[in-house]
Amino acid sequence: RNKTNRPTQSNQSGFRMWTSYPYHTFQHLVHPRDYFDDHPEWFPLVNGVRRKFNPAFGETRFAMTYGNQICTSNSEVVALIVTKLRNILSADASLRMVALAPNDNWGYCECENCKALDEPDATTDRLMSRRLVILYRAVARKLLQSHPKRRLLVGAYHIYTRPPKDASLRLPRNTWVIVCHYSPYCLAHPIAYRGKSRNTKSGRCMNEQFREIVETWKRISGGVVLYEYYAKDAWLSLPWAIVHSIRKDIPYLKHIGAGGLYTQWGMGTIWSNFLNYYIAAKLLWDASTDVDALLDEFYRKFYGNAAQQMKAYHETLERAFIEANICTPGSARDGVYIYTPDVLKRARMHIERALNVATDEVVRKRIEKQLASLNYAEMLIGYLRLVERGASVEERYVALSKLFRELEANPSRYRGVVAIGSVIRSRWYLARDMKRLRAHILLAAKAGRSQQLTTIPRVWKFKLDPNDVGVNEKWFLPDVSIADWRDIEIGKSWEAQGYDYDGFAWYRTMFTIPRKFSGKDVRLYFGGVDGKGWIYLNGKLIASHEGWDEPFEVRLRGHVKFGEWNVLVVRVYDGGGQGGIYGDVKCYAPQPLAHVIVGDEASERASAIRLRGFGKPEVRGGRICRNSDETGKGDNSAGWASFTFPLKERRYPVTLRMVVWGESDFSGVAVCTRGRGKGTAEGGVWTGIAP
Repeated sequence: RNKTNRPTQSNQSGFRMWTSYPYHTFQHLVHPRDYFDDHPEWFPLVNGVRRKFNPAFGETRFAMTYGNQICTSNSEVVALIVTKLRNILSADASLRMVALAPNDNWGYCECENCKALDEPDATTDRLMSRRLVILYRAVARKLLQSHPKRRLLVGAYHIYTRPPKDASLRLPRNTWVIVCHYSPYCLAHPIAYRGKSRNTKSGRCMNEQFREIVETWKRISGGVVLYEYYAKDAWLSLPWAIVHSIRKDIPYLKHIGAGGLYTQWGMGTIWSNFLNYYIAAKLLWDASTDVDALLDEFYRKFYGNAAQQMKAYHETLERAFIEANICTPGSARDGVYIYTPDVLKRARMHIERALNVATDEVVRKRIEKQLASLNYAEMLIGYLRLVERGASVEERYVALSKLFRELEANPSRYRGVVAIGSVIRSRWYLARDMKRLRAHILLAAKAGRSQQLTTIPRVWKFKLDPNDVGVNEKWFLPDVSIADWRDIEIGKSWEAQGYDYDGFAWYRTMFTIPRKFSGKDVRLYFGGVDGKGWIYLNGKLIASHEGWDEPFEVRLRGHVKFGEWNVLVVRVYDGGGQGGIYGDVKCYAPQPLAHVIVGDEASERASAIRLRGFGKPEVRGGRICRNSDETGKGDNSAGWASFTFPLKERRYPVTLRMVVWGESDFSGVAVCTRGRGKGTAEGGVWTGIAP
C-alpha cells in the first residue's frame, strides 16, 4: 500500500527485489560453508592463505560471513554468481531487481590476478572499485542477455564508494548503483551543500566530493539509488536532527533522476528520529511539499497545546547541527561539538516549558519521551567530553557507569529512545568502552599495587618507517645506530607531537633493574598503543598486541637482564587517526593477591566473614551448599545467598569467583558499595552487576 519494496507483510504487491537488504550479498550467493571445502580457490587469499572463515572477524556476524569476500578474478565463481542470479529471477516473475555487492568490512582477495585489476595509487574510497566494477559489468551483461527487463543493483560503499578513475569502465543499462552515504562524507549537511566546514583539512564540506561521486555513478550506469542513514548505530542513539538535510536531499535526488532511496532506521530510537522518517516519507510522495507547513501541522497535531514549546525544542536541535558547521559521518564523538552545554540547556528549558503547559496525558507522555532522549544526551555527551579531553580512566568509568545504571534501572523510560541492545549490551560501542575501561582499571591497579622495579623513561627515541624496512634492517637490535632517531614522549600520540602520519614507526629506550630483584616475575605494563605493537627486548621479539584502546602487560621472564642495561624497542603500526604509545609504561613485579574464601571452610579461617542464605545446608561434592526456599517451602527455583568480608584496601578492585551448583540460573550479583554491610533499609547502597 505504501509502495515500498521492502516487505512488511506477507501479502506483497508492486515493485519487489530479491533480499530485503540491498547490500552484502556475496554471502547469499557464494557462502563458504557451502562451497569452500570443494573450491577454496573461489575465496580470498588473505595474508597468503585462503580460509573458510576470516579469523579476524570470526565465522559470522549479524548472520553474515563478515569480512569474507570472493576471488573476483576467478571465472568459475563469476559464472556461479550469474547462474544463481538467473535462477532467482526465473523462479519469481514478480522480482524486478537482484542485488550484488561484497560482504561487510575487509577481507578482499590479495592474489596476483585480483590485485592486477586494481588501480595504482587509488584513494581509500576507491581501493576496490575497479575490480568490483569489472565483476559487476561481467554479471550484468550476462543477465541482460537472459533477463533484459530486470535490473542488477550493485553496491558503492566503504573502499569502493568512488567510481574507478578508468573512464572506459561503464556499466550496462540494466545496472543501477546504490551509493552509500558513508564515511568520510557528511551526514550533517545536505548532499548538494557547497560551503565551508571547520573540521576538514580542506576547510570545505566533504559532500562536495560525495555529490560528484553520486552524479558520476549516474552518468556511467543505468541509474543510481541512495543508501542513507536517517538513523545510525554509531551515533549511539543521540538525537539525530537532520531534517534540514532531508528536506533538500530528496528534491535533489528527484532533480538528478535518481531511481530510489533506501535508509537505515530502527524502532530502538524511534522517539529520537521520528521526524526524519516522517518528513522523508512525505517528500518521497511529493518532493515539492512545503516542509515548514508540514512541520507546523505535525507539531500542532502531535503536541497539542505544547506545540510551540516543542517546535522550539526540535528547532534547537536542528540549529545545533547547522551552526556547529562540522562534517560528520555520524560518529557520536562529533556530538560534543553539536550538543554544547548551551544547546542542551536551551533544549531542557523548552521541554520543561512544554511540560508546564501540556494538559493531555498522551501529549505529556510524548514530551516525556523527548525528555528521556535529552537526559540520555546529557549523560552521553558528558562522558564523550571526558573522552575528548583525555580524562582519567577512573573519571570516564564513573561517568559511563552512571549512564549504564540509569538505562538498566529504567528500561521503560528509554524504550524507543535508546537502542540499548546495540549501545550497551552488544560487544560494540559503549559496551566495548566499558569492557576496556574495566580492563584498564584492573590492570592499572595491579601495576600500581605491585612492586615497582625501575622507572621507564618518559622520553624515548623515535623513527618513522614509511616503507616498512625496519624489520629487514634489524632496527630492533641493541647495537643499531640511532644517530638519525629523534626524541619523542610516550603518554601522548605522535600526531600530538607534530607527526601527521599513518604507517609504521619505531620507539626505543633503555632501562636497568637492580640485581636484588633477580628472580622476580618482571612485567611491563603498557597503558595504550595505537594501533598494533610489537615488543622487542634486547634484540628479540617477545610479544605483540593489537587493540588501540586496551592496556596490556608483557612478561619479561627469560629475556630481561638484572644489573645491566636492557634495550626496549617497540614497533607500531597505525592505520588511521591517532597513533603511537599514548599510555604510560611501567616495569613491575606483581604482588600476590589476597583471597577470601566463602563457605563452611571460611568460618574456620576468617571469623569476620558472615554467610547468610535460605534453605537447609547440604553437602554436595564435598562442599556445604545452600538451597533456597525463598519462593515457598520446598521450592528451590529462586533465592539468594549473601556474605560479608572486610577489605583493608579500598582503592583496589575486587574479583568475585564462584561455583554455581548444577543447572542453576545465575541471574546477578548485588554489591553493597556503602553502608558497611548494612541492607538497604539500614542505609546501605546496593549496586546490581550483570553476571
